[in-house]
Amino acid sequence: MVIPWGVRRIETGVFANRRDITSVELPETLIEIHNSRLEVIYPGSGAFSGCSSLTNITIPQSVRYVGVNAFSGCSSLKNVTFIEDFETDQCLAEIGYDAFKDCLNLTIHAPAGGDPEKYARAYKIPFVEESGWTTDDGVNYYTKG
Repeated sequence: MVIPWGVRRIETGVFANRRDITSVELPETLIEIHNSRLEVIYPGSGAFSGCSSLTNITIPQSVRYVGVNAFSGCSSLKNVTFIEDFETDQCLAEIGYDAFKDCLNLTIHAPAGGDPEKYARAYKIPFVEESGWTTDDGVNYYTKG
C-alpha cells in the first residue's frame, strides 16, 4: 500500500485490522500517525493496529508522532526503520504508549539516542543502530552504525 504524497496525518483506525496489507510506503509529507482525534487513549484504536500481514515499515523523517497503539497487534511486523535527515537534524519526536504492542518479532532500526531507541529499550525490543541521510537529489542512503 502506498499512502499518497501530501497526506500529513493518518487518523484513528483508518487501516485497522486490514489483513491484506503486507507493506506500507509512507510519504515524507506525513507528520503524525494517530490513535485518536482527541488524544484520548483507546486501546486497539491505532491507525494500523491488527494489520497481521504487515511485515516491514519505514517511518520517514517528517513523522513527529506515532500514536498510542498505532501498530499494535501487527503480529508479522519484523522491522520498523526510522529515518533521520542529518542536514535538518529532524528525527521522530515521540512514540506513544504501546505503539508496537504485541509485535513479538519486531526489531527497531534507527539512529542512536532518540525516542525510537528509548522505546526499544523500555519495551525490551531489539534495537539496531543505523544512520541515514538524504542527498540533495532525494536519494536515501543508510549505513549501520
